[in-house]
Amino acid sequence: MMYLDKTERGYQKFQRIAKIVKTICGINLVLKGYIQKAKVIRWVAYHLTRQLDLGKELLFNIHNFTKNKSERDSAKLNCLLSVPPHLRSIQEIAMVQSLLRKNQAFRCLPHIVQLEVCRVAVYQQYEAKTMVVRKGHQPEACYFLLTGELVATSSDSCSENQNHLTEVLNEIQEGDLFGDAALLTNTKRPATILCKTNAELLLINKEDFESVLAGFLQQRYHAVTDLLRSLPIFAPWTPEKLTLLSYSCLLRYYRSGTAVVPESSSSSFIVVVKSGRCDIVTNLRMDRHGIGLSQSSQQKKQTMIPKNLSLLEENTKLSEKSPQSKRLFV
Repeated sequence: MMYLDKTERGYQKFQRIAKIVKTICGINLVLKGYIQKAKVIRWVAYHLTRQLDLGKELLFNIHNFTKNKSERDSAKLNCLLSVPPHLRSIQEIAMVQSLLRKNQAFRCLPHIVQLEVCRVAVYQQYEAKTMVVRKGHQPEACYFLLTGELVATSSDSCSENQNHLTEVLNEIQEGDLFGDAALLTNTKRPATILCKTNAELLLINKEDFESVLAGFLQQRYHAVTDLLRSLPIFAPWTPEKLTLLSYSCLLRYYRSGTAVVPESSSSSFIVVVKSGRCDIVTNLRMDRHGIGLSQSSQQKKQTMIPKNLSLLEENTKLSEKSPQSKRLFV
């Protein structure tokens, strides 16, 4: 119980407290009316909106979450590798190694080979649509792709007038190593490599490649050849063709839970599991026109959601104008 004296000071204090209580009660009444107003309608609208967003993007994208950290790491790596190879200290090489361990191709190298790569590597940045490797040229280096995406095309030109989307032989993703096969076989570049987006690369020149990476990668390609030879589908193939196929393979590493082959009605690759296990989570059924049934149903669903949202908005406006129509809708 609050004791109020009859002095002027006590009366003023009571007025202040009464105004505060009045304000709090008013806020509570507004919030209560908002919560009870068309609760089902607002929930359905939210649910349909989220369904529409799920068709466009992920709820959580780890690349967006770590964007700032990646930019800081790139700047630090660029600074460390700007030092000439013969002047890099042991501490600088160790720091480079720690920054590159997130790269899948680099992570799979032995520890000693990693240190040697950090000692001789050159950091490079390319803008989108820039040519990295030209078809028919003699190989002078191999590359680790740190960030970005590249495409391998059959064209030997980088003219923007040509449609490279129809000539794509392969897509090179972050964490891949490319350009090493031509160095090992001492042959000309079989394809042109273009930047699909802005990209960061780690370059190993030919001389350093032969002394640092050639021995390890040669053993790995021999292991891939033995794996292909053991598969029944390649039993009729000659050793020469199997060796050529092994050099044309792209060795890629996936974490547990990652989609190796997305649900698609067309694929240009054969995937061979070298180690680990993969589960088939979806069997794609095709209609008579060669279109995935799940894909066509997903497209229909995406077109129906906006229609449902617009219909819901119209009903909501009607319900706000007429209490009777609101009760009928709910």
